[in-house]
Amino acid sequence: MESDPQVAEMLLLDNEFLMLQIPDLIQELQDYHQDFAMIFDFLWFIQSKFSVSVLRKSKRALYFMALESTLTSSSNVPFLLALVR
Repeated sequence: MESDPQVAEMLLLDNEFLMLQIPDLIQELQDYHQDFAMIFDFLWFIQSKFSVSVLRKSKRALYFMALESTLTSSSNVPFLLALVR
């Protein structure tokens, strides 16, 4: 859902509007988690195929990187992509 201030206000103040939006919001959240899991697993798989020890991160470390910022903003991801190419 887009960051529209009027929609945010309606979600906070109008219970009927909120109840109508909940299924869409849950679906968007499920889609996001599915995409995240797929990308995360792919990144985990790719890093395990290279012998560069600097690249190898535990799943926990990768997950923390994802929580702190986007995974694509870390220096490991562009380096992995360059190795794949």
